[in-house]
Parts: sequence; C-alpha cells; structure tokens
Amino acid sequence: MWDRPSSGIDPRAQRDRQIQAQKDLEVAAELEAERRLSVRDLLDRWVATDLQPRLRADGKRAGRKDGGKFTRRVFPKIGRVAIEDVKRADLFAILDGAKREGKLRTANVLLADLKQMFRFALARDVVRRNPLETVLKRDVGGALNRPGF
Repeated sequence: MWDRPSSGIDPRAQRDRQIQAQKDLEVAAELEAERRLSVRDLLDRWVATDLQPRLRADGKRAGRKDGGKFTRRVFPKIGRVAIEDVKRADLFAILDGAKREGKLRTANVLLADLKQMFRFALARDVVRRNPLETVLKRDVGGALNRPGF
C-alpha cells in the first residue's frame, strides 16, 4: 500500500533540528540586543567605572567630582538610542543647542566628555568608531575669552 521508498531522513529528528535552529536564532538575537547599549546605559557604565570619585592605592584621588553631569544633557535627545547608532549630526545638534543658549563653556566641556565617553566605549569594543574624534573645540564653543589671560 505505502510502497514509497524511505529517504533515510527521520521527520521527527528533522523537526527537532528546525526547532533547535529557531531557538538558537532567538538566543543570538537576544544576545545582540543586550550588547547594544543605549547612550544612557553607556554613560552609567562609564560613570561607575571611571568617573566615580575614589582614592587610588597610592592615596591620590581619581575620578571626577561632577560624575559626568554635563554629559547627562544628551538624555532628552538621544538617551535611549543605541550608542552604535549615534551619528555626529545627533551630537552636533546637542552641542549647537548649548552654543545657541550662549553656554560656550558647557558646549566645550560636553564635547570633551562625549569624546572621552566614546573612547571608553571604543576601548571596550562597544562601538566601532568615535564620531567626535576629529571635532575640535573651535567647531563647538571655541576658545573662551577670559579676562586676565
């Protein structure tokens, strides 16, 4: 009645392999999503690792008193964006906003902080590039004219 020759493939085993392959794809996608840090996540990691005020073994202070407070200005615009997806134009929109407000020192400090944060991410293989690497202070807030200098 069923004289069809067997192909030698167990249908149940084939189905099990397909289910396992689908599970593997889902796990890989989940891991990739975990690796894609948001700007906020990266800043929190950078602050906890490098910016928290602390004493080094030799008794000298390390970290920063401000804890990266200027860098937090980016949260309303790009805080939830994956750090790998941040473009130079996104960052310039924030820096130019500080400049328009007349806060040139804030723009300069923010530029320096963002460059440091991207170097931190680059060293840890979180990003492939630093979009601000070639940006200079003169492109943002410029040299500040301080009396007496």
